[in-house]
Amino acid sequence: MTSRLLALFLTAVAGCAANHPAAAPEASGNAAVPAVRRAQPRPAIGAWGFDTAGMDRSVAPGENFFRYANGRWLAATQIPPDQSNYGMNGMLTELSNERTRPIIEAASGPPGSNGQRVCDYYKTFMDEAAIEANGIAPVQPWLDEIAAIKDAAGVVEQLARRSRLGGNSPFNTAVVQDDREPETYLATLSQGGLGLPDRDMYDDSPSEFRVSVVRNIDAWYDAFQPKPGEALYLPPDQRVKIW
Repeated sequence: MTSRLLALFLTAVAGCAANHPAAAPEASGNAAVPAVRRAQPRPAIGAWGFDTAGMDRSVAPGENFFRYANGRWLAATQIPPDQSNYGMNGMLTELSNERTRPIIEAASGPPGSNGQRVCDYYKTFMDEAAIEANGIAPVQPWLDEIAAIKDAAGVVEQLARRSRLGGNSPFNTAVVQDDREPETYLATLSQGGLGLPDRDMYDDSPSEFRVSVVRNIDAWYDAFQPKPGEALYLPPDQRVKIW
């Protein structure tokens, strides 16, 4: 009896298999597709982007790693006369400017488009003849607002307004990561400075440097020509006392 049942079961399974042929193998969609290799750009410096020729291997890295990594480059590189410092960041900036300039000069578009705005902004900046002809007229409204300040509240208002426009202020404001909790951002307030990086540059720097700073202030007076009695005017002796 058991043998008959087993034979019937096997016959039924065979019949089902005959009525439902085996599925065809899937298309090769899941098959490994050879990766298309793209040519990798070659580093501009060295074999992998680091200037090993600029290293000074005569310096022990444990004594002065900066000199060890950059010593020969420092000895062979001259700071351009129109810059106060120079390095890889400066080189990258120059390269970016060289690449960006033709894009900006070729920018165009219908009125109101970003291309037209970029083009007009750049041409306005480069039109030195128009800049000289206009003088201080474009910033005169701002100077009038400053001259109209009557009290401390007015100073605060103008500083806040200039800060919103990206101008300088005695205070720097920023949103940065919390040093103790890097996943948290905090609003920060710090001293904006007086124009030079450090107070000692006003007090302890060589006299010829301090004189140069004062001359810069005098040049500002020559450019904007405030008159005695006006709010922006400061007598020469008081300008010197600032430093």
